[in-house]
Amino acid sequence: MRVALCVWMGLFSVAMLLGCNTTRHAEDPAMAVVDSVTARTVEIINANGDKIGKALLTQEKTGVRLHVQVNGLSPGKHGFHIHEKAFEGTDFQSAGGHFNPTGAQHGLKNPQGAHVGDMRNLVVKPDGSAKQTEFLVKASLSKSNEYSLLGKSIIIHAGEDDQVTDPSGNSGDRIAGGIIGDK
Repeated sequence: MRVALCVWMGLFSVAMLLGCNTTRHAEDPAMAVVDSVTARTVEIINANGDKIGKALLTQEKTGVRLHVQVNGLSPGKHGFHIHEKAFEGTDFQSAGGHFNPTGAQHGLKNPQGAHVGDMRNLVVKPDGSAKQTEFLVKASLSKSNEYSLLGKSIIIHAGEDDQVTDPSGNSGDRIAGGIIGDK
């Protein structure tokens, strides 16, 4: 009986690791498996409402890994943050400020710490595309967690984030975004 239980538990573990209850995405191996309990896929749109890409957020032990893939942006560095609420329509300003439940200063280079929603600049290639992976320490995909990203927005700015100036790193207008669903 004990051996049978161990075999069953082993098979169950392998099945979970291989991704039972998954959705597959063909475009990029980094976005290949989504488990609806521990991950969210977010559509990224521009100011015209056109879909320009997507982000995959995956819960990990100490935070959330975010992988974004977008097209149609101007080449260069763009401020890239989680904002405190879902935007309305294509009004990215309605997303509020950066997600900052700890009351920290802005920027990954700020000696006084960073917002939970601060990320490195999104680097867009000359062809207008970008693929980037970030890790948001303390962030969560659980509704009951004070660091939950659910109901928040991913926002891409027009300019480069200087990573130190509070509250937004002088990164300019908000040009694209996606809402992290809470269902």
